[in-house]
Amino acid sequence: MGELVRPTHDDPVAAAASESIGGPVGEHAAPHPWWTPLRVVLALTSLVFLAGMLQKTPCVQAEWTGDKVRYASLCYSDVPYLYSGRGFAERIVPFSDTDDRYRTMEYPVGIGYFAYGAAVLTQALSGWPDVEARAALPADDVFGAEGVAEESWLYFQVTAVLLFLFALLAAALLAGAHRARPWDAVLFAASPALLLTGLVNWDLLAVAAVAGALWAWARDRPLLAGVMIGLGTAAKLYPLFLLGALLVVCLRRGRMRAFTLATIAAVVTWLAVNLPVMLYGFDQWKVFWAFNDERGADLGSLWLIWQQLGHSVSASGINVASWIWFGAVCVAVLALGLLAPRT
Repeated sequence: MGELVRPTHDDPVAAAASESIGGPVGEHAAPHPWWTPLRVVLALTSLVFLAGMLQKTPCVQAEWTGDKVRYASLCYSDVPYLYSGRGFAERIVPFSDTDDRYRTMEYPVGIGYFAYGAAVLTQALSGWPDVEARAALPADDVFGAEGVAEESWLYFQVTAVLLFLFALLAAALLAGAHRARPWDAVLFAASPALLLTGLVNWDLLAVAAVAGALWAWARDRPLLAGVMIGLGTAAKLYPLFLLGALLVVCLRRGRMRAFTLATIAAVVTWLAVNLPVMLYGFDQWKVFWAFNDERGADLGSLWLIWQQLGHSVSASGINVASWIWFGAVCVAVLALGLLAPRT
């Protein structure tokens, strides 16, 4: 395991910040008997996540209506809008063919499962409202139906609680990924990204899966790491790219068998999650891929700034530029990983 690394001895930023509370920890300081690094990380995650929930207060007070509030106050979230906007208020299973009554869920299958499960739990807590009566209404009128606005708020709360559990899981796994460096997980636990975007949508599912993959790989369990990568990729595309990082590591260390096992496990897991929807409704399943392929400059993108400055930005142009940039970065990472001297 090795000796526990103390951040104020290892990180100059942490050392400088510690001056306000007495300076770096002493060489002979004893650890607190209860406040272990893991518990501190979990406590920080809880506080930051709670602050993120409070940060949504302006949107809650405005009942999630009005662009001015949700954007000016930085409290926007996909969650309450998709409750009525994707048919969850009628308990419609994601990726079903609704004859254009609702837009198909534009998220990967894993998030679709999770979002639907949260909707079912919400309606159970609401006393199982009459969804058949809602189905008889025009889709645009469903949000105004009796109880739907309240359920949308409850749906957000239910989702927030579930995502909080995933945030804690991610924090715990990151703290355990390197047994001598549990404090590194503070970079996640206290991050502004968790505070401001943890409840924008369901991305924490993928974050927890990636944390699980790192934890498993650190313990020489490539199959489990692959399973976690597969689950993460079923919820968001970016966990797939972790295989690229593992490829560089395995090429350098001669561990291609471990990489092969992880890759096979990732593919099988991803297929296990996606195949039911692919067979049940392939056209609905591929909406996520088409949506992102055709998506132009959007919220949270540097391309949007360029567009707002008056420049024309097409979806195809963004795709080409992004692939070129991504490919160049991958080549640079591969070169660095293979050529950098060992330290």
